[in-house]
Amino acid sequence: MKSISSIITAFMVLSSTQATACWDNWGWQVCPKKRATVDQYSGEILGINRSTQMVSIRFDDGDIRSYNVLRITIGDGCIFDKAGGNYCVRARATVDSYSGEIVGVNPLTEKVSVRFDDGDTRTVDLQRVTVDSSCLEYPSQNYGHGPFSRRSR
Repeated sequence: MKSISSIITAFMVLSSTQATACWDNWGWQVCPKKRATVDQYSGEILGINRSTQMVSIRFDDGDIRSYNVLRITIGDGCIFDKAGGNYCVRARATVDSYSGEIVGVNPLTEKVSVRFDDGDTRTVDLQRVTVDSSCLEYPSQNYGHGPFSRRSR
């Protein structure tokens, strides 16, 4: 059962005049209808309040909750490592000897969500992830530029 506070928070985010627009930070876009992951839960973004940076998500189990943009990963794009590693959605990856597929990235926090072959999903620091294969390219969503790029540091 959904808590009243989470429903009220989601309503406040969705009722904001800014809730239907994307939140963009150096090319990393958080937009309604995109897939998002928080910890081990995934769902669809319903709206974003750009002034508070809160994102409302309808999770696959039907629950609706709101989180700060720094807590989520988005189901498209890449993070480019200064050493030449590409951490992209849909790339095969290994974390602590467990294999899976990258299902979300957040270049602001350098976090990656991985859905493991056993079905579990975890969000981990980029340094813990080894990419097993070449990355799929997203030419219009190249998150390897700007102050959040590991290449620019």
